[in-house]
This record gives sequence, structure tokens and C-alpha cells, in this order.
Amino acid sequence: MIRDFVKDMNRKIYLKSLYKKSILILMAVIFPVLISGCARFAHLPEKDAPVAQLDFVYLSPEIEEWPDKKLRNTFSDYWYKRFTGKPSEEIFNVEAPHFQEMVNFSRYDAYLNNFPKGEILRIEIAYFIPVTEYLYEIPMTIVFQGPRGQEQKMSVRDRWVMVEEQWYHVLRDPLAFPKIG
Repeated sequence: MIRDFVKDMNRKIYLKSLYKKSILILMAVIFPVLISGCARFAHLPEKDAPVAQLDFVYLSPEIEEWPDKKLRNTFSDYWYKRFTGKPSEEIFNVEAPHFQEMVNFSRYDAYLNNFPKGEILRIEIAYFIPVTEYLYEIPMTIVFQGPRGQEQKMSVRDRWVMVEEQWYHVLRDPLAFPKIG
């Protein structure tokens, strides 16, 4: 009788231990998957996040409004952060997903360190070119205050792509990133 009792207790302890190990293994597998899945959306801006207010000058009389309000907000925040020297991670997360996969962050960070800094005075937009419904080219000139207070201009043919309802900047610099098309 005592022998059966001990045997029964050992079996219950073994099953309880096996149950705990199974839970731990399951948590060890599921938790990282959940975390990595949530990490994809960590860079998405909050709905009520303040948007950088930049002055836009439209050079074409045909431009009445932006093709998409989200594009305008993401565009403004992106260029504001590029010129004010905000943390590179914030800017990198707005680059197109294929760029983020192909470019080492430290290389991107070094690229941004060589980018001009200053206060954006205005952005002169020539027009919006809808390449597709989800891809726009925006020829523009950024007018900013240089390090010695002088007005400087930088002309860019900017590109933006929408992926999963979010706008991303398409960085094309064949000298800095020759393998990105």
C-alpha cells in the first residue's frame, strides 16, 4: 500500500514536472515569435504623434493638395529629422523595407552623419508624379539655413512608396549604396 502510494506520488511529480517543462518550452518558442512580430510595427508613428510643420511652396499651379495626408505627414517628419540630426534609428525606420533589409544600419548612420544639417526654411515642390498608386516621385528643392547662417539649396528627386498602409522613403544614392536599385 505504501509502495503504491509512493509510486503514485512519483508518477504525479513526474507528470507535473513534464507539464512545467512543456509550458517553458512552449513559452520559449512562442514568446520570441510574438516579440519579433510586434517589432515590425514598433516604428509606426502614433496616431496622435505631432507632425513637423514645414513650409511648402508649390511651383506648379496644378498642385492643390497632397495625394495623401499620411504621405504629407511622413514626408514632413522624415525631412525635418534628416536636417535636425534626430537619432538615425527614427529616420532609418522610415526608409523602404527592402532598403532596411539590404543595408547595414551602421553604414546608414555614417551616411547620415555626412548629410547637411540646419533649419529647413521651405521645401519647393515642383509637382507629384504618380508612378503607380503606391509610388510617387516628388521633384523638389530644400531651402535651408547653412552652418554660417547663409541660405543653401539642395535639389532632390524624392521617392515614396506605400507598403501595408504606411508610406516609406525610397533612398537612391548610387555612390553610397550602389547595390540598391
